[in-house]
Amino acid sequence: MGSPVILICVQNPDFIDITATHLHQHFSQYGEIDKILIFERNKPVWKALAQFENVAQANKALAQQASNMNGLSILVYQSQKKILEFSARNQYSRYYKDQPQFISQSLILGAKNPIEQKQVQSQVLAPVKPTQKPDFSSLSTHFTHFNIHDPGPDSEYSDDEIDFNEKPSQPIKELDKEDFLHQFEKVINKNIDCLKSFSDFQTTFNSQQLPQIQQTPPKEKVFQSEILEQKKLITRVIYVNWFDPKQTTMSMIYNIFSTFGNIVRMIYFRTKCNVLIEYTTEISVKFLLTNFNDSNSTLFGQKLKVYPSNYEQIFFRNCEPGQIPKNTEEEEYYVGDEKSYRYQNNNFKYLVPPSNQIMLTNLKKEFCEEGMIFQAFYKFGKIESIKLLCEEKNKNKCLLKYAEIESAMFALASMHNYTYNNRKIQIFFSKTKC
Repeated sequence: MGSPVILICVQNPDFIDITATHLHQHFSQYGEIDKILIFERNKPVWKALAQFENVAQANKALAQQASNMNGLSILVYQSQKKILEFSARNQYSRYYKDQPQFISQSLILGAKNPIEQKQVQSQVLAPVKPTQKPDFSSLSTHFTHFNIHDPGPDSEYSDDEIDFNEKPSQPIKELDKEDFLHQFEKVINKNIDCLKSFSDFQTTFNSQQLPQIQQTPPKEKVFQSEILEQKKLITRVIYVNWFDPKQTTMSMIYNIFSTFGNIVRMIYFRTKCNVLIEYTTEISVKFLLTNFNDSNSTLFGQKLKVYPSNYEQIFFRNCEPGQIPKNTEEEEYYVGDEKSYRYQNNNFKYLVPPSNQIMLTNLKKEFCEEGMIFQAFYKFGKIESIKLLCEEKNKNKCLLKYAEIESAMFALASMHNYTYNNRKIQIFFSKTKC
């Protein structure tokens, strides 16, 4: 038996801000959608879960397999979840099915107080026909025994002021009573008509049945534009998390992430184990969001993760423009310039995802020996192979392959800009076969 929940994968390389409303508009053509949850947004492929009202509607969406939503390719798969449950309510997670209306237990088990008992009985009593008028015939018997000339014991008049032997000038006739009842009935019917005029639902007045209020169904939310709003989630700032503050330094962070672009500013939040990095271009941020998290990049046993930031650029608090705040135990700052940039004119010729292989560049010829390179880099982890690339004009390089990616990350973080014979070694990740 299938599941009413499907997995949705959206090819979103430009990180366009897709919301639950967009997905609801696209997939509602296959059936009624109860819930939608977008749970992965920091990669070029966005992932979401959608729960239909039944399995048949979900299978109808699965039958399409691939579709297009305003230029974005969508793939649909069967989910192992039977029910989609989540607590968040925002633009990326939403319930669309109306909340169930709770029925009072008194309607099922019986009322426990007079008010509830009255409401329960009102659901059972037979309704009165709309044309039926109230019966006032019983009132005539009460009026026949009512003497309007008898003051009664509570009267304010004294016995001296009333002559009980005096006869009324005109005897009370039966016609007068009927006329009174007719007028009384006329007033009651008029009041009933007035009450009806104030009713929004024009329901028939019924003294034995409670009126049922008809709730107008909520208006369906329709996405106004058929084109996705071109609001990109990526800026020039990226957020990196899960550093070990006891062993990771600011220079290590710079050495690793400067391989992906020219860094303008950084703030290292030691107590929070994360860092904000601002690049000169969005290309670096987009490349990291696309490749970094899938590479299982690890440093000091901590698996690093990158996320898009909401900041357009980094501002230093309590600091004049052009100045750098003083480093504290909680925060550390960095500001780069053109002299510190790795890439000239944003020419990213070494823009490669993290791997277990690194390339050493800007080497002097006397340093291009396997023995010397092994002695300098074996302390970071097990080395599988070393390949020297000696070229003319002192453009000497060396490929170094480690057994694990963490060793390569550690070596790059520690040895980039290492000075040997007045020359700084430049280190990048490499995909060239070693």
